[in-house]
Amino acid sequence: AEVQAAGETLAMAAGWRIGTAHHYRGEYPTALAYFEAALDDLDPDPVDRARFLAGHASVLWAQGNSEAGLRVAEEAMAAALASGDDGALGAAWVAHGLVQAHAGDRTANLRAYEKALAHAERAGDAITVVRVRNNLGSRHVEAGRFRLALDELDHAVAVSEDHAVGLASAMVSVNRAEALLGLGRLEEAVGEIAIATEQFRGAEAEHLLAFALLLEADAHRVRGNATRAHAKYREALERAEASGNAQVLGPAFAGLAQTVVTDDPAAARAHAKRAVDQPHTVGDVIALRAAGWIALGQGDLESAEMWANRALSEAGRRDQLVELADALELRALARWSSTGDVRDALGQLAEAAEAWHEV
Repeated sequence: AEVQAAGETLAMAAGWRIGTAHHYRGEYPTALAYFEAALDDLDPDPVDRARFLAGHASVLWAQGNSEAGLRVAEEAMAAALASGDDGALGAAWVAHGLVQAHAGDRTANLRAYEKALAHAERAGDAITVVRVRNNLGSRHVEAGRFRLALDELDHAVAVSEDHAVGLASAMVSVNRAEALLGLGRLEEAVGEIAIATEQFRGAEAEHLLAFALLLEADAHRVRGNATRAHAKYREALERAEASGNAQVLGPAFAGLAQTVVTDDPAAARAHAKRAVDQPHTVGDVIALRAAGWIALGQGDLESAEMWANRALSEAGRRDQLVELADALELRALARWSSTGDVRDALGQLAEAAEAWHEV
């Protein structure tokens, strides 16, 4: 504030360090403010510039600003390659991997994370190593490969046990919880959520609680506790909206819509629309299929099939087996409800069953 009040520019060396610290605490608007305050530093150290650009791109991605994130990530990669610094290269490849996750290019995303991991290990950057391992685990969760996710996340746990990695270890617990939920191991998932929540509260990282609250809401919804799920989705949304957390906003609105679909149909439709309209970090399949199920439940068969087709297209492109199976079920029921064609419905349900079996 003093630098800006004096009409001066924050040094990139300070901007990326403080900005990244706020990013890791889930305080995205504050992080962005530090990056923006250092944009006009005309003579930074090459390594600081590369780290600055990588950090800036990562924050833009976290807020769903994909176009700007891609542009800055490309600048970060060029700067990191020019610097030759392993730490900078690790951070740049992470940023590259994030924007490729948004684009749905899983091959480029995997390559980026593998590169990031190699450079981070050479640099002795334990936090980035845990971040990358966590992201690799998250890839498996998105694809419905939950056991592989747990195997990958175990590597992250091992590193975090030997190094001080701060809240990166709590984010590993978040992804472990999501994988355990996918396997139906609810009690273990709730335990991981509790571990993450305790760490976030202990560090007073209130904005990161949105991740744990979202999964806690999902756990309640899976158990059929709609009222408790509704309350947790509400709380997750409040924290996510305060920080512009695009990873939480879409799924939380989708979950909220599903908890009120029988009690308040108008609210369910409104929440589903907001879920679809949100900027997303790794695709909008969850929002699309939620909108479809709500349309089906309210008898809007044409819209239900439209949302199902959109969800199928996106899930297929992104190799998201759980979402694919769910969307196949949705489309089968929508078509059967409108045409009465049992054979067509059974064919689609058989395909959904194959996907569930693979999961």
